[in-house]
Amino acid sequence: MTEKDPSKPESAPSGASVPSLKTAIKTVVKSTNTVLASLEEVTYETSSNFSSRLLAVARQGRYVAAKAYTAYGGRREFGPQIVAGTALLTGGIMGLRRGKFTGAFSSLLGGCAAYGAVYGVDENMLPKF
Repeated sequence: MTEKDPSKPESAPSGASVPSLKTAIKTVVKSTNTVLASLEEVTYETSSNFSSRLLAVARQGRYVAAKAYTAYGGRREFGPQIVAGTALLTGGIMGLRRGKFTGAFSSLLGGCAAYGAVYGVDENMLPKF
């Protein structure tokens, strides 16, 4: 029996199987790279379309937020109108749907909520639990 020398690599099998294996591996790698490149292109196009639309929406959102902030800053100028309008709207809707008592109670709750939103609530006046 002969011993194998560990420093020498094992000989490859002879025949046409080695070149065909290399060719198969090259073909698989090439097709994989082609698929990955096409996926990357589609992903880039999709993300660029999405990001451009998102930027437009964000620009409009900043404009609306600035307008809302300006309106919120001037809310005390129109406090009585906001409170009365909210009370009338909530009371009117609930009054038409549920009746007079429910409408009056909803009007009271809506007016109180609007007053609290416009003028704020003093924490010292609230009961301690």
